[in-house]
Amino acid sequence: MALNTSKCIRQRMGKSLFPLFIFIFCSYALLAQNVSPDVFGRSFDMDTNDPATMALALCKNYQSDHDKARVIFSWLAHHIRYDLEEARTNRPVQIMYRSQEDLERKLANIRNQSMQRALRLRKGVCHHYAILFQTMCESVGLRSGEIEGFVSLSPADMGRLPDRPNHVWNWVEIEGKKILLDVTYAAGMSDLSGRGFKMQYDPDWFDVSPEIMIQTHYAENSADQFLPEYLTKGGFARQPFFYTGSIRSALISWYPLSSDIWLDQKPLTVSLHFRKRPKGVYLIVDGTAQELPSDWNGNKVDIDIPKDNLKGIPLLVIGVEEEENVVSYLMAWRLKHFR
Repeated sequence: MALNTSKCIRQRMGKSLFPLFIFIFCSYALLAQNVSPDVFGRSFDMDTNDPATMALALCKNYQSDHDKARVIFSWLAHHIRYDLEEARTNRPVQIMYRSQEDLERKLANIRNQSMQRALRLRKGVCHHYAILFQTMCESVGLRSGEIEGFVSLSPADMGRLPDRPNHVWNWVEIEGKKILLDVTYAAGMSDLSGRGFKMQYDPDWFDVSPEIMIQTHYAENSADQFLPEYLTKGGFARQPFFYTGSIRSALISWYPLSSDIWLDQKPLTVSLHFRKRPKGVYLIVDGTAQELPSDWNGNKVDIDIPKDNLKGIPLLVIGVEEEENVVSYLMAWRLKHFR
């Protein structure tokens, strides 16, 4: 007589899989509670175009304001790719409206559609990073806002007054204190050709001190600078150029203060003050780094620049070694040569 074993097997599998499912689910929840927001933000994903749904899932196992904001920041930077094509072809949207209420309704619809599209395609520009971060934070009870302003994109911008905003970043309130952050810069960088984008998470763009943020980001609204004294457009334009990697160096002050250096008969000395002392300071000429003799006093350094190395070049570029044998671009001045 043949035995029908299929029913018995299905019953046993059903009984054994249920506790296994409960174990996996509970283990996942417990794991999320013990994983840092950066790691969880990188590894977690779900199929949704709704920012609130994504935010609630991300923050489910985090209690502090800091961890909630950080896991949202991490997720956006790890999962949304900067869309270089949209950045190149982006055009202002024209809106026809009958009243202020009609305009606000249409703007809200455009905003929601824009966020849903960025989540669906997993790409966007600075505007998408900023509105997604703000909306997701507000979905989990955090106060957040967008900051419109200007960023210098190359040393050619030195001395150029910002004419109109070209970037958006954020603030978020954590335990009663507003902090600055930029998800776009944290997501990565374009390659040298400007045609490709490299996803490379940089956590240093979360909780940036106002004194360091103003080196690269100019907020038009004085309140959004979070500085004791408002820096004017002219003051921002007269600064040396700071490369995006300078965020890791935490440079507090520098000399010469302005962007232009006149090369005369006097010795050329550069003074830098860091929060954390780098391993070395370098002169970068044509992509080649040369370590400079440096006179350190704690985290402050005075550097005598050999003028023979500067003949005929337009920029004085300084780099720092933060990791062993890795030199990052820090800042640049424009050189003025006497004839």
